[in-house]
Amino acid sequence: MPLIDCVFHSLVPPEVLQSQTTLILRKNTRNVTVDCYGYGKPLPQVTWMKGADIIPWVSAVAGNYSDMVVQMSFNTTAAPWNVTSRLYLRSDGVTYREAGNYICHVTNGVRIRGTVNGTTEVLCEYHLFQ
Repeated sequence: MPLIDCVFHSLVPPEVLQSQTTLILRKNTRNVTVDCYGYGKPLPQVTWMKGADIIPWVSAVAGNYSDMVVQMSFNTTAAPWNVTSRLYLRSDGVTYREAGNYICHVTNGVRIRGTVNGTTEVLCEYHLFQ
């Protein structure tokens, strides 16, 4: 009788964790970042959005992107099922247009919970001058 080898693959639904859920910023604050950590197996996709718009992806934050809100993705640990997307809020200084809710969307398609979201609210502190 032939032997049959069985291979079991564990699947882990996605989870989301954010470095900050609320930011209160003054106008022209520079180099503001928020990390979103996605966990799961298979490796999840982690994407930042504002409203229905996906934040543009870049491979490096420099020069041409300093006046934009952008995101970069990278693996932050040795574990193959962890991925991070870092949201960069205008490295040349935030404006009031950056205020709002940024959604970190994590998905890997496993089971009913194949997609999870986390929200970071960005508030601008207004100053009245006399």
